[in-house]
Amino acid sequence: MTRDELVQLRDALTAVLAWPQPVVDQVARWLAPEPAKPGNGLDHSPPPPTSSESKEGSPRRQPAPYAGKVHRGRPPASGKLAKANAGERKLLAAMQANPGASANALAKAAAMSRSTVADGLRRLAKRGAIERDGDGRWQLPVAKVSPAEGASARPPQPPPATS
Repeated sequence: MTRDELVQLRDALTAVLAWPQPVVDQVARWLAPEPAKPGNGLDHSPPPPTSSESKEGSPRRQPAPYAGKVHRGRPPASGKLAKANAGERKLLAAMQANPGASANALAKAAAMSRSTVADGLRRLAKRGAIERDGDGRWQLPVAKVSPAEGASARPPQPPPATS
């Protein structure tokens, strides 16, 4: 600030202090910062309109368009078992270790709830990663072998569990 501006500010303050006390108090209230609102501190009242907005109502902003789910990490693999999540991989490993086991036994072997196992079995069956045998139990699909290959064919192996 220049000297002239400081002199003008001093003169203005001297004039304000000469006003009656109720007027000074009211001006002080106008200039004081607003106190915090009671409650949890959230202010649910709308903000006052700015000078660029009309007094009839503020224009509504359009929501941002949905960009879809963001997928991070490694790129997707291909194949029936490629989409298996960690829980499904655990379930596949339990099925491999306990062939012919019931859903309850698989839930205990995989340390998962029965409902989670049932959902995982349903998803894996939908993708063709597992199938039901004649007794209604879930199993890994047996590879279709030609008579020339004989017993050398093995059922597909689940992908290794990664953490």
